[in-house]
Parts: sequence; C-alpha cells; structure tokens
Amino acid sequence: MKRIIPAKRPDGTPADFMSEIAGMEDLPVNCLLNKGVTGCGGTTVAIRSKHPYVIAMPFNSLIMDKYEWARKNGIDLAYYNGSVSLEDLKYQIDRGVTKWLVSYDSLTVLSDLLPISEYRLLVDESHLLINQANFRAEAIQGVIEVFRGYKFYTFMTATPVAEEFQYDVLNALEQVEIVWDNVHPVDIKFTAIVGDKGKKGKMDSNDYALNATVATIAKKHISGVYEGNAYFFLNSVAMAGIISSLIVKNTQGVSFSDIRFIVANTERNISKLHAKTKVKVHLSKPSDKPKKINFITSTAFEGADFLDEDGVIYLITNGSLNHTKVNIETTLPQIVGRIRNTRFANRINVFYTPNSKFGITDYDSYKRIVTDEFNLAASKVTALNKMIGEVQEGMEDILAKLIEVSEESIYLAYKTPSEFYRVEGAYKYQLSQWETVYKVYNASYEGLYSVRVNQTMHNYQMSNFTPNTAEIKASVGKKADFQSLAKLYYESFVAGDMEQCKYVANLEPILEEAQKVLGVERIKNLFYRKSDIRKALVTAKSDRSSSWKVAKYLNLQEGLWYSSEDLLPKLQKACEANGSTPPKYATKVSDYYMVSPKNKRVNGKLLSGFIIVGSKFK
Repeated sequence: MKRIIPAKRPDGTPADFMSEIAGMEDLPVNCLLNKGVTGCGGTTVAIRSKHPYVIAMPFNSLIMDKYEWARKNGIDLAYYNGSVSLEDLKYQIDRGVTKWLVSYDSLTVLSDLLPISEYRLLVDESHLLINQANFRAEAIQGVIEVFRGYKFYTFMTATPVAEEFQYDVLNALEQVEIVWDNVHPVDIKFTAIVGDKGKKGKMDSNDYALNATVATIAKKHISGVYEGNAYFFLNSVAMAGIISSLIVKNTQGVSFSDIRFIVANTERNISKLHAKTKVKVHLSKPSDKPKKINFITSTAFEGADFLDEDGVIYLITNGSLNHTKVNIETTLPQIVGRIRNTRFANRINVFYTPNSKFGITDYDSYKRIVTDEFNLAASKVTALNKMIGEVQEGMEDILAKLIEVSEESIYLAYKTPSEFYRVEGAYKYQLSQWETVYKVYNASYEGLYSVRVNQTMHNYQMSNFTPNTAEIKASVGKKADFQSLAKLYYESFVAGDMEQCKYVANLEPILEEAQKVLGVERIKNLFYRKSDIRKALVTAKSDRSSSWKVAKYLNLQEGLWYSSEDLLPKLQKACEANGSTPPKYATKVSDYYMVSPKNKRVNGKLLSGFIIVGSKFK
C-alpha cells in the first residue's frame, strides 16, 4: 500500500519545499519515494541531514552543480566520478567527509571504500534506472546490486516508473508519495512535422522539415516575432549542431556565440558539434546567463535548474531516431519543470516527426514480441558465456568479437572480467515505450487526452499538420514558393498579426510595398502571383504623381475615423485642386490611404466611415 505524505508545514499551510514539510527532518527510507514535483529540494534534505549520506546522481553536470551550490552554502561534501583519481578519493575519505555526491557509474567503486553499513543512500532521478538501462547497463546494474549494503536507502524521482515496468527488486520496496497543494495544469501541444510528401528531395524529407522548422522558430524569437527566449530540449548533439548552423547561416548578425549549448562535456560531443558547425563551440552550464536561443540535451533533462523568467520550452524529437524519443510519462514532465521561474510555465510545445512504420496497434501483442526477444536473449547469454569460457589468454581479439556480437542486442551486456548477462532494465524500458513509440510517434494518432502526473494534469493536444514549406525554406535560405508566402502575408495582415507580416516581408520585401501601394486585398485579387503584383506596382507608380498630390492635399490623420459624409467633399476638393476627376463616392479614399471601414453612431445617428490606417504614399 502506498504511504501518502501531505506537503504541509507544521502550521497546516501548503509547503513549497520538502524541507518545510512537517516531520521531514530526513528522507523516508527503504522506499521508492515519489516526490511529486521537480525542484522541491529533495537532494537538499539529504545534504543537510545529520546522517552520513551517499547521493547517487545520473549525470556529472548535476553533481558539479550541486557541489558548487553546497560550497556556496558552506556545506562540506565531496564528489566522486570518472574525473577524480583514487588518490584524491582516498584523501577525502581519510579526512572524514560524510556527505558524498557520486555518479551512477562510480557508485560501486565508492561503496567498496566506505563503511556503507553506516551510510544512507539516495538514488536521485531513479526513473533513469529504467530509462537508460539499454545503454548504461553496467552502471545501473551496479546500483541495483549494491544498494542493499547500505544502512538505509531511498530511490527518489518526481516521475515514477509504473509498477509493471519497474525492477522486481524495487517493486518489493514501500511506495511513498508526497502530495502537494500548489501545483498547476500544463498544456502540452504536440505538433507532427512532415515534409512535402509529393516531392522526394532532401529538403522535402521529414528530418529536414523538422530541423528547418526549429530554425525558423528560433529566428522568430531572435527577431521578436515570438516573445521570450527559446529553450530547445532535444536529445541529439548532432541535431543541435545542424539546427544552429541553419540559424547562423541565415540570420544576419547572429553567430554561434549568441547561442547557448548545454551538452555533456565529452570529446565525442565536442567532435559532433564541430562536425556540424565547423567552428569550436563553447559549452555552457544551466547556471550560465540565458541567451535568446538555448539548446539542451539529455545531460540537463533531469535535475538541472534553469532560471529565466522569459524562458519558452520546446521539446524536439525525431520519431525515426530512438535516442531522441522522449517518454511522455517520465521524461517529459521532468522537462516541463526545468525552468523554475518562467512566466510561460504552464505551456510547452512538442515538435516531432512521426514514425508510421509500426504496425502493432495493441499493447498485448507488443508485449509478447518484446518478451519473446528478451527470452531469446537468455539462450544467447548461455551460448556467449560458454564460448567465453573457452577463450584462452592471448585471444583478446576473439573476446572483443564476442562483446561486439552482444552489443547487437539491447538486452545483452558484458560485465568484466568474464560474464555476459541479460539486462532486465532494457526489457522493462522497451515495455514502457509503448505509450511513447506507438501512440505519440505513430502518425495515425490524433486527438486530445489528459494524463495525470502526480498532482499535475498534463493536457495533451495532438495535431498533425504540414508546415508552411515556403516560409521554412525561405527562412533557411532555400528557394521558396512566393505564392505561399504571399498568402501567409495576406492572412497574417487580415488577422492583425503585424509581427508575422514583418517577418514574411523580410523574406519577400515586395509584399510590404504592394500592401502600401496597392492594398492587401489587391494582393489576394491578383492570386498572389509575383509577376502580376510587380506589374500592378509599376502601373500604380506611374500614376503616383497626381495621386501623391491628392493624398498630400487631403492630409488625413492616421488612426482617426472620418465619416463618408465628411470625406466625400474633402476628396472632391482635393481632386479638383490637382487636376483629377472628382469621385462620386467616399470609398475612393482607398486609392490614397490604407483604410478600415467602420460604422459609428454620432449624436444618435449611425454613420458609415473609415479609419485611416496609413498613407499609401510615403
């Protein structure tokens, strides 16, 4: 049975942090702890505890962020990961440190050197024990094998894994959930990005359409068409490099130094970015100053704190690349809460490319297939371990080949010095991917549904649409369809979206000129054809001399309303004074001004008239 802890202060008022909860001097022990929300200070409770603690964290970046926080707050602790030598580790142990931050990968080494029966263990972001099991098998298996040696242990997350997908040994632990009062619904809009199905060029593919769409969104944030700073969460360093290159190449005055990259600081990632950008890109930390455009990979999906009141979250995933898919029940809620103080906290946009190749439509069939694959891995383990027993000293090349064979299956892993084994976590993870892979990323899925994640209702709006190909291509410096851009300009003008008009006009300046000289309705009446618009402009400009004089004589004020009754005699007088034929109707004012028709009641009488939007002759 699940134990519930109300998030209340001793006086009964709602708590904002775990440390404020009545009786929360320390974390609950020997349990799976669902802390309910991100950013509520769970690790802080452990760090400030009077008890010795080892806090296992998934990423080195999280370790360093928490270590720097502890130093600034005068808390003595040490950390151990792959960058720390054994000599330094033993020095910290000898000086009596009792609070440790450690990576999943290094937990077994640290545990061998500490009297862990006297320590408490906190496994932070514990949902990743499943979500990353297929590519961090040895590290995660080490966590599972060592935790019972500690005096007490707590597996903590804000997004718990469903019981069916959890490790059997962890399902045996007590489940504890913290229930908060001060949570809010989050609206999550899923948008499927598809290329031009009628064409087969590279620029018409789903992948290119996704990258170019993101680059276009980024440019709109830079130009001010979209408000706020864009935070693109995407689990692909290569995609971040490709998209940022599109931005820099096609945005005047923007360089890679104007873009923030938050990725794991490894030679491999640096090499990937360099391959796509052709420059040396500076890597940032979550605590660094925000920029207009920010790319964040999985190193900061969980646990990292971003502070930016103007931060707008976008999640970008490619349905055909497994490593970029995001679990909607565990990872997505983590991303929703990453920017702690943003004024856009209750909304998130997800852009993805669908993958319609999956033919399975029910979970039971899917589970049977995954289970059969996992059972088949058992016979492979037996065969591989038999072969490895026959490998003699000096036959390292054969061992390497056996390991290479095992890596072809996500369910197999090798543990030094000489053992292959099945990865239970990879099996559980594949099962948990049903919702993500076969619902979200299947192109046939549409609709609206809601999922309750702890006390937060996530409202998912699914929509498949074809983006404005012309706008996107033009935005990234490719040949665009003028008619599509002209139509977008017209629709934006009619809708009053002047920022979008400005953006499209930057791509095709003739549209703004046509709107001023001909009027926006004329653009539509000319069927958005560039050649016809150009001819109409030439004709209009040849008449400009007399028309310009009439407009100048009228001298109507922008933003004011004039009745037709008053306008007609003014128009007639202006035309007569400048050698033009006097009009019979006040509607001719549109020859000289951009206007908006509006009826207005004056002294109880309803009069027709026009609001002057602007002169057609500057």
